[in-house]
Amino acid sequence: MVTRTRDVTDERRVFVDLTDASHAIGTKVRAVNGQIRAACQLDEAGLDNLRHTLEALGHPASE
Repeated sequence: MVTRTRDVTDERRVFVDLTDASHAIGTKVRAVNGQIRAACQLDEAGLDNLRHTLEALGHPASE
């Protein structure tokens, strides 16, 4: 998913890049996002509201 390459002039530095497979997954994820929006018939504001609600469900308030 990522490549790590040490800097030849300074071995303390490491360059991290996405692989082609990672870029392909990103394309698929963006397509799924559009499919969810279309299936739910949401505009941008509705999608933001849904995202906020799902994030809140994933992090319930402590009592």
